[in-house]
Amino acid sequence: MINNSINRAKLDLAFRSCGCTGDLDAALAFPALAIALKNVAETIEANKPRPKPRYDFKRAIAGDFDD
Repeated sequence: MINNSINRAKLDLAFRSCGCTGDLDAALAFPALAIALKNVAETIEANKPRPKPRYDFKRAIAGDFDD
């Protein structure tokens, strides 16, 4: 499934990470290559490390464990 939040910067990063040479606009003119670049951009976005949630010591001390 193609994510609609893929912007040009993410496509450019995917284009460069695949080792493609040339122009991004020319590559996007080919439908198969455009889909492949969008998939690579989604994969790069999905593999970014998520920030760890901060542990709330004050809530833990108070015994508030409602989530």
